[in-house]
Amino acid sequence: MADKWIVLKFGGTSVAGRPQWETIAALARDRQAEGFRVLLVCSAVAGVTDRLSALADAPFDPSAANDILDTHRRLSRELGVPDDAWLPEGRDLLDDRLARCRSDGHPRSRAGLLAVGEWLSTRIGSAFLRQDFPAGWVDARDALQVEPEADLSPARQWLSAGCSASSDPELRRRWSALEPVLVTQGFVGRMAGGEIALLGRGGSDTSAALLAGRLEAERAEIWTDVPGLFSADPRLIPEARLLSRLGYDEALEMAASGARVIHPRCIRAAAATATPLEIRDLSRHEAQGTRIGSDEAEEEGIKTITCQRSMAVMLLQNRDARRQVGFLAGVFDVIRRRGVSIDLVATSE
Repeated sequence: MADKWIVLKFGGTSVAGRPQWETIAALARDRQAEGFRVLLVCSAVAGVTDRLSALADAPFDPSAANDILDTHRRLSRELGVPDDAWLPEGRDLLDDRLARCRSDGHPRSRAGLLAVGEWLSTRIGSAFLRQDFPAGWVDARDALQVEPEADLSPARQWLSAGCSASSDPELRRRWSALEPVLVTQGFVGRMAGGEIALLGRGGSDTSAALLAGRLEAERAEIWTDVPGLFSADPRLIPEARLLSRLGYDEALEMAASGARVIHPRCIRAAAATATPLEIRDLSRHEAQGTRIGSDEAEEEGIKTITCQRSMAVMLLQNRDARRQVGFLAGVFDVIRRRGVSIDLVATSE
């Protein structure tokens, strides 16, 4: 392939100020020097998505929307980005999507409103990067189309959607003709009709893995505020050690069992196209992190201990002694349609 791609993802705390964006710029330059075309996948600024959600639910308060714009004014001024690079369009976008959300309350409209945070952070961030080197902004909806699933609630369809990670040569060709560094939104996909849908919890991590698969990238790097996955929660076990290499199955089991550094959907998306993942600490970007892939050695013995808090436990008893066929299937279907994830099942007779 003429162009090698790499995907770097940055979460909400990693896009919140000038020191973080200077590190992002340095990483983009480094990856270019290694011969890569670079795709930066960015979340909304920390706390903004929650504030947008509260804005949708609360009584109308014009100052709340202005507060969100003020957060981004402060960021743009810190980065030396003029307001006219993003504010007029950003204000119109926020006002329009908030009005739609208040008008019908449908999850479709809510998805559009919640996606405004990623639009704002990436518009400002891409303008900052262009001060230093050629950088473009691309719409994630051009790359990630939602795969419809039957019998899901509207909330699941619009707020926790799934997309394909399969390679897209045409997308790769189009984006390879643009700037060598591109900035796009995490968390966001597109319905068949063009409307915004969201990828749910952990959506920005998942976006990075999906986009890496679509572009046939060599790897996806998840830049966050922790060094990687550990043998235990270091907040509880100070002696916990960093795990430098994990297979997809190991990492998926850890993520599903309480290791919240990375979302299980991100790992599944990467595994579907055998895309290596790296989890790295933005504040110590020279330090080793955790690499997840199909070719990573799996050592013998216990790899990690995880815990989950605030678990809900449900005990069901089928009093039909005839071992009714489909009992559990019916229970699981009810739970699935309500968007609830089941972590563990045990049965006995």
